[in-house]
Amino acid sequence: MLPSVERGMSPELVEAMQCQAEGDPVAEYARNQGGLASFTHPDPHMFPAASREQVAALSDQLREHNIHRLTVAALTTPEHDFGLLAVANHRMGRAQQRLLRSLAAQISLALENYVLMHDAQRRTIEYALLTEIGQVVSSRLDPDGVLQTIHKELGQLFDTETFYVAFLHDGEVRFELEVERGVVLEKRARPATNGLTEHIIRTGQPVLVQANMEEFRAQLGVRTAGTPARCFCGVPIVMSGRPVGCMAALHYDREYVYGPRDLEVMKTAAGQLAVAMENAVLFAEEQRRARYLAFLNNVSKTAISSQDAEQMLDEIVSEMQKNFHFEHLGIGILDYATKDIEIKAEAGTTAQALGRRIPLGVGILGRVARTNEMALVQNTGES
Repeated sequence: MLPSVERGMSPELVEAMQCQAEGDPVAEYARNQGGLASFTHPDPHMFPAASREQVAALSDQLREHNIHRLTVAALTTPEHDFGLLAVANHRMGRAQQRLLRSLAAQISLALENYVLMHDAQRRTIEYALLTEIGQVVSSRLDPDGVLQTIHKELGQLFDTETFYVAFLHDGEVRFELEVERGVVLEKRARPATNGLTEHIIRTGQPVLVQANMEEFRAQLGVRTAGTPARCFCGVPIVMSGRPVGCMAALHYDREYVYGPRDLEVMKTAAGQLAVAMENAVLFAEEQRRARYLAFLNNVSKTAISSQDAEQMLDEIVSEMQKNFHFEHLGIGILDYATKDIEIKAEAGTTAQALGRRIPLGVGILGRVARTNEMALVQNTGES
């Protein structure tokens, strides 16, 4: 948002014209009148039907602040329409009107230079921050560290006091990073609903809402999952060609906090985050695979080097428990004479079955031994 200044006019009125866009129809009217227009009170019927409600609201604001006459000059250049220069309760002659037009032209040129310089500085900062994020993504495999870096770097470009990164999985929205008014919250999950986060993940499309959030929600038919925001900027996180999460910044108190440039930067950051998450998943899989191979290698060495069968079983069970951390782990050997399975070795927090005999074909263990088929039972109480 461009800077604004006032003297002798209520800051509340200036803020209302700036944030609620009540001044835009008046500025457009002034541009159509050659750059300058004067009103005792803006008549809504002088304006297009689509903007009459805004003009009526402005007229009410002027009466409330005891402004009887408003003269406005459009602040415009061939490339941009910046707003207006307003003078209240002053009847102007021709010379003063020419002076106001000239002043508006000079202010417009100064604003044009400001925008060009600001854009150049912004592009430089964007490049530096995205480079920093890229370096973190390529050098770290810690997802939490990457999320914190992205939040910190984006906060140098736009407001990230309220910010989150969430993923949709198994009917739940899981918040991997959530910042509420500058406070980092604990990770949490909530049931998936018809919220804006779910809409972004479902459609795979970014969303920028600069104002009128309630109207936007009503158009989409989405619900408010938490405190209603007045401004929202969110993008999908796409992994393996499929949207799986959402990165968003929002503001509870002000509108027009975020713009299209912020949305584009966030899209780039979300792409870098997706790469980091995929790298972390691949690294975790490789680590798990390496652990499994090391486990199998240790079991093989134990089986080859041990000369005592019971000692070998104890060592194998111990190695398995060290890697898998089961509550109970046991090895049973079939006694061909009695047709029983005897538990020869066990480990775990509930290990109390050592020496127990189970008849062949009885229970889960007995059925597995009789049929020579593997079994996976999720609820043993039903077996």
